Amino acid sequence: MCYAFYLAASVPLPERPATIPVSPLTVLALEADDDAVRRQFSKAHIYKLGAHTGCSCGFAFTAEFDLDSAAAPRESIKELRSYLASALTTAGTLELFVCWEGDQGGPIEEREDLTLDVFDPEAEKFSLTERWLGTLRSPQRHEAEPSHILS
Repeated sequence: MCYAFYLAASVPLPERPATIPVSPLTVLALEADDDAVRRQFSKAHIYKLGAHTGCSCGFAFTAEFDLDSAAAPRESIKELRSYLASALTTAGTLELFVCWEGDQGGPIEEREDLTLDVFDPEAEKFSLTERWLGTLRSPQRHEAEPSHILS
């Protein structure tokens, strides 16, 4: 079973389709029949995110990875961070949701306010949390509001 990682914005964002060889980041608009995940968001434009693996599992890495096996997930996080930074300039606020495939309609168990620092390709680890919703605001808007960062 794979993780499903979604991004929502109030404005349309550019898609990044899968390529061969596999790209480090894919961003695909939600298909019309994916109604279960739509209810998790307050934003109208929803995208499914994929890493170098094609699914969302490939974003995760830990310090236990050797350099060769950590390179691809770190590149996926680097691309994701760059994409999110660009999307913030257009959308102002983004919502991110993670669940297991098939559990898109399940209840949100954890909510977090985020900064781009969470998506650090040089960190010791990056992990996804099941049934998690994160809100990412542009730095100008974020400074004025209290936040809780993912640990």
